[in-house]
Amino acid sequence: PLFDRPWLSTSLSDFWGRRWHQMFRFPLVSCGGVPLAYLFGRPGGVLGTFMMSAIFHIIELRAVGRGSNIAVQVGFFALNGVGVLLERAWAKRTGRRLKGSVYGWIWTFSWMGLLALPVVDEWARVGRFAVDRFPGGFKPTMALLSLVQLPPGVDNGFVLKCLCFGTSLPFLAYSLFTLS
Repeated sequence: PLFDRPWLSTSLSDFWGRRWHQMFRFPLVSCGGVPLAYLFGRPGGVLGTFMMSAIFHIIELRAVGRGSNIAVQVGFFALNGVGVLLERAWAKRTGRRLKGSVYGWIWTFSWMGLLALPVVDEWARVGRFAVDRFPGGFKPTMALLSLVQLPPGVDNGFVLKCLCFGTSLPFLAYSLFTLS
Protein backbone atom coordinates (compact mmCIF):
# COMPACT_ATOMS: atom_id res chain seq x y z
CA PRO A 1 0.00 0.00 0.00
CA LEU A 2 0.99 3.61 -0.46
CA PHE A 3 0.70 4.17 3.30
CA ASP A 4 0.75 1.42 5.91
CA ARG A 5 -0.70 2.95 9.08
CA PRO A 6 2.20 5.34 9.81
CA TRP A 7 0.78 6.09 13.27
CA LEU A 8 1.83 2.56 14.32
CA SER A 9 5.51 3.25 13.59
CA THR A 10 7.82 2.32 16.45
CA SER A 11 11.04 3.54 14.85
CA LEU A 12 12.09 6.06 12.24
CA SER A 13 13.33 3.15 10.12
CA ASP A 14 9.87 1.61 10.31
CA PHE A 15 8.17 4.93 9.52
CA TRP A 16 10.28 5.84 6.50
CA GLY A 17 11.16 2.37 5.25
CA ARG A 18 7.77 0.74 5.44
CA ARG A 19 4.89 2.89 6.59
CA TRP A 20 5.26 6.30 4.90
CA HIS A 21 4.49 6.39 1.20
CA GLN A 22 6.73 4.08 -0.79
CA MET A 23 6.07 5.45 -4.28
CA PHE A 24 9.49 7.09 -4.61
CA ARG A 25 11.51 4.69 -2.47
CA PHE A 26 13.26 2.94 -5.37
CA PRO A 27 14.39 6.10 -7.22
CA LEU A 28 15.48 7.82 -3.99
CA VAL A 29 17.52 4.81 -2.85
CA SER A 30 19.00 4.13 -6.29
CA CYS A 31 19.90 7.74 -7.06
CA GLY A 32 20.98 8.85 -3.58
CA GLY A 33 21.47 5.84 -1.33
CA VAL A 34 23.33 3.40 -3.56
CA PRO A 35 26.03 5.80 -4.83
CA LEU A 36 26.75 7.21 -1.37
CA ALA A 37 26.66 3.76 0.23
CA TYR A 38 29.31 2.72 -2.28
CA LEU A 39 31.48 5.66 -1.24
CA PHE A 40 30.73 5.89 2.50
CA GLY A 41 29.09 2.64 3.56
CA ARG A 42 25.70 2.26 5.22
CA PRO A 43 25.64 5.76 6.82
CA GLY A 44 26.31 7.27 3.41
CA GLY A 45 23.48 5.23 1.93
CA VAL A 46 21.00 6.35 4.57
CA LEU A 47 21.98 10.02 4.36
CA GLY A 48 22.17 9.87 0.56
CA THR A 49 18.61 8.58 0.36
CA PHE A 50 17.30 11.30 2.66
CA MET A 51 19.25 14.00 0.82
CA MET A 52 17.79 12.81 -2.48
CA SER A 53 14.35 13.11 -0.87
CA ALA A 54 15.18 16.69 0.16
CA ILE A 55 16.25 17.48 -3.41
CA PHE A 56 13.05 15.91 -4.74
CA HIS A 57 10.89 18.04 -2.41
CA ILE A 58 12.80 21.22 -3.29
CA ILE A 59 12.34 20.54 -7.02
CA GLU A 60 8.69 19.62 -6.53
CA LEU A 61 7.93 22.89 -4.73
CA ARG A 62 9.81 24.95 -7.30
CA ALA A 63 8.12 23.12 -10.19
CA VAL A 64 4.70 24.25 -9.00
CA GLY A 65 6.01 27.80 -8.60
CA ARG A 66 6.03 27.86 -4.83
CA GLY A 67 9.74 27.78 -3.96
CA SER A 68 10.75 27.20 -0.36
CA ASN A 69 13.49 27.66 2.19
CA ILE A 70 16.09 25.11 1.11
CA ALA A 71 17.67 24.95 4.58
CA VAL A 72 14.37 23.86 6.14
CA GLN A 73 13.87 21.13 3.52
CA VAL A 74 17.43 19.83 3.74
CA GLY A 75 17.43 20.07 7.54
CA PHE A 76 14.24 18.03 7.90
CA PHE A 77 15.37 15.19 5.66
CA ALA A 78 19.02 15.18 6.77
CA LEU A 79 18.03 15.06 10.44
CA ASN A 80 15.64 12.19 9.77
CA GLY A 81 18.58 10.33 8.24
CA VAL A 82 20.61 11.12 11.35
CA GLY A 83 17.72 9.79 13.46
CA VAL A 84 17.74 6.48 11.56
CA LEU A 85 21.50 6.22 12.12
CA LEU A 86 21.04 7.01 15.83
CA GLU A 87 18.56 4.14 16.10
CA ARG A 88 21.10 1.77 14.61
CA ALA A 89 23.84 3.06 16.89
CA TRP A 90 21.54 2.63 19.92
CA ALA A 91 20.74 -0.96 18.95
CA LYS A 92 24.40 -1.75 18.39
CA ARG A 93 25.49 -0.22 21.69
CA THR A 94 22.71 -1.55 23.93
CA GLY A 95 21.69 -4.69 22.08
CA ARG A 96 18.06 -3.46 22.16
CA ARG A 97 16.09 -2.16 19.22
CA LEU A 98 13.46 0.52 19.56
CA LYS A 99 11.22 -1.06 16.93
CA GLY A 100 8.22 -2.80 18.41
CA SER A 101 8.24 -1.07 21.80
CA VAL A 102 6.24 1.73 23.35
CA TYR A 103 9.55 3.57 23.81
CA GLY A 104 10.09 3.28 20.08
CA TRP A 105 6.69 4.82 19.42
CA ILE A 106 7.42 7.70 21.82
CA TRP A 107 10.86 8.20 20.22
CA THR A 108 9.45 8.17 16.69
CA PHE A 109 6.64 10.63 17.27
CA SER A 110 8.70 12.91 19.48
CA TRP A 111 11.42 13.08 16.81
CA MET A 112 8.93 13.51 13.98
CA GLY A 113 6.86 16.02 15.94
CA LEU A 114 9.85 18.22 16.65
CA LEU A 115 11.23 18.04 13.12
CA ALA A 116 7.90 18.23 11.32
CA LEU A 117 6.73 21.56 12.70
CA PRO A 118 9.28 23.75 10.86
CA VAL A 119 8.87 21.92 7.55
CA VAL A 120 5.06 21.87 7.76
CA ASP A 121 5.18 25.60 8.63
CA GLU A 122 7.36 26.15 5.56
CA TRP A 123 5.03 24.14 3.32
CA ALA A 124 2.05 26.10 4.64
CA ARG A 125 3.93 29.40 4.14
CA VAL A 126 4.55 28.66 0.48
CA GLY A 127 0.99 27.47 -0.05
CA ARG A 128 1.52 23.74 -0.48
CA PHE A 129 -1.76 23.04 1.32
CA ALA A 130 -3.66 25.87 -0.36
CA VAL A 131 -5.93 24.15 -2.83
CA ASP A 132 -9.17 25.62 -4.07
CA ARG A 133 -11.07 22.52 -5.05
CA PHE A 134 -14.30 23.80 -3.59
CA PRO A 135 -16.30 26.82 -4.74
CA GLY A 136 -15.75 30.04 -2.85
CA GLY A 137 -12.58 28.80 -1.17
CA PHE A 138 -14.52 26.46 1.16
CA LYS A 139 -12.08 24.38 3.23
CA PRO A 140 -13.70 21.24 4.68
CA THR A 141 -10.88 20.64 7.18
CA MET A 142 -11.23 24.12 8.65
CA ALA A 143 -15.02 23.70 8.77
CA LEU A 144 -14.65 20.45 10.72
CA LEU A 145 -12.05 22.00 13.01
CA SER A 146 -14.44 24.88 13.76
CA LEU A 147 -16.92 22.33 15.16
CA VAL A 148 -14.41 21.18 17.78
CA GLN A 149 -14.45 23.19 20.99
CA LEU A 150 -10.78 23.82 21.77
CA PRO A 151 -9.67 25.18 25.13
CA PRO A 152 -9.17 28.96 25.19
CA GLY A 153 -5.75 30.00 23.97
CA VAL A 154 -5.12 26.93 21.80
CA ASP A 155 -4.20 28.00 18.28
CA ASN A 156 -6.33 26.33 15.56
CA GLY A 157 -3.40 26.51 13.15
CA PHE A 158 -1.17 24.53 15.50
CA VAL A 159 -3.85 21.88 15.98
CA LEU A 160 -4.33 21.63 12.21
CA LYS A 161 -0.59 21.14 11.65
CA CYS A 162 -0.51 18.36 14.22
CA LEU A 163 -3.53 16.66 12.69
CA CYS A 164 -2.19 17.00 9.15
CA PHE A 165 1.07 15.35 10.02
CA GLY A 166 -0.55 12.74 12.21
CA THR A 167 1.29 13.64 15.38
CA SER A 168 -0.49 14.13 18.65
CA LEU A 169 2.47 14.46 21.03
CA PRO A 170 3.30 18.09 20.13
CA PHE A 171 -0.35 19.05 20.67
CA LEU A 172 -0.39 17.23 24.00
CA ALA A 173 2.84 18.91 25.14
CA TYR A 174 1.61 22.29 23.90
CA SER A 175 -1.67 21.84 25.80
CA LEU A 176 0.00 20.73 29.01
CA PHE A 177 2.46 23.62 29.11
CA THR A 178 0.23 26.43 27.86
CA LEU A 179 -3.04 25.69 29.62
CA SER A 180 -1.73 25.24 33.16
